[in-house]
Amino acid sequence: MSLGEELSSGEDGDEHGQLIKLAWSAVFKSDSFEPPPLGWQSLREKLRCHFVEAEVEELPKGDALAAVDALLQWELKQKSLVDSATFDRCTVDDRIALWRGDISTLQIGAIVNAANEGGLGCFQPKHRCIDNVIHCAAGPALRAACSEELEANFPIKLNTGQAMVTPGFNLPADYVIHTPGPVGEQPEKLARCYGSVLECCKARGIRSVAFCCISTGLFGYPAGPAAEVAVGTVRAWLDQGGAADVDLVVFNTFLESDLHIYQKLLC
Repeated sequence: MSLGEELSSGEDGDEHGQLIKLAWSAVFKSDSFEPPPLGWQSLREKLRCHFVEAEVEELPKGDALAAVDALLQWELKQKSLVDSATFDRCTVDDRIALWRGDISTLQIGAIVNAANEGGLGCFQPKHRCIDNVIHCAAGPALRAACSEELEANFPIKLNTGQAMVTPGFNLPADYVIHTPGPVGEQPEKLARCYGSVLECCKARGIRSVAFCCISTGLFGYPAGPAAEVAVGTVRAWLDQGGAADVDLVVFNTFLESDLHIYQKLLC
């Protein structure tokens, strides 16, 4: 039975499974190519790993990209999205909100990606860093857009403290702002990350932005001092006129312990 016959017969699963198989066949570019004999969940994980590992020239284009985007849009509709406009503001500073959750589900002007200096995302499928989370949810078009932006404006690399903007593609956020944080405790470089992101927002007319905890975790910056730099830099930028350009800054945490650190600083 051909792939088309299998799909039309309704065999092996629901709409999600069908979209996965269509994406697989489109990406690997053969009308007669059958996906490996795996369940749709295993097939989906193989697709995820392929896109994480793929060099820019290997990324899908045209009909193949459309098939992948259709799959990612279906998956987006199954998620519980969070509207940043509903967040309570911090008592210390009502221009700022705190939120613990999956940043790839946040409806907001821009989310911040803790990138590496290569600027193309993480290439390790088992590395569940925020770089991977964002790229996997946005889709392979994000890596292609990063490559174009790097070539145009950052020809050597995206240096620590710099920031670049791409569309959000299959994310609920309009944009992704990528910035490489420092490895270890380097306050000036970390402050530069936050300032660069906010200047990108100002330049692009992005009125709301969500920061992840840049440089903590694998990058080794202690969470408490990193939060102090983040809050101090953002509030100073807003006080110096930035509040006319950005209405809402969200500090997004994944760990409850990080949320408590920010609450002590802002609530």
